[in-house]
Amino acid sequence: MANLQVADGKWTERRGEIMTKWGQLTDHDLTSFKGSVKELAGLIQQKTGQARELVERQLDEIMAGGAQLASRAVESAHDGYEYVAYQADEAYQQAEATIKSRPVESVAVVFGAGVAVGVLLGLAFRR
Repeated sequence: MANLQVADGKWTERRGEIMTKWGQLTDHDLTSFKGSVKELAGLIQQKTGQARELVERQLDEIMAGGAQLASRAVESAHDGYEYVAYQADEAYQQAEATIKSRPVESVAVVFGAGVAVGVLLGLAFRR
């Protein structure tokens, strides 16, 4: 990865793209790093939790003048997938912790849900 050329006339434009892409960044964040793409990627990774390789690839595209529309669509889909996967993992871990801390209540809830589904299916197929 190359160094960012802060003195480059396009830095202001690129900086705006970076702030739009990663809204968690502040003006101070973008003025405090020392021009290294790796350092900026580390800062973005720390603020957003995104994978470093993904951040570095996106920064390269921004600094090169942006990617093609199709590439951005794939990237957005990938970002969405990563976000959904992260949220699903968090929900799974939370559910697992709840079941471990309250096993009797968990079994009762699952049993009740099973009975409710059975009654609803029985009524639906009676017709």
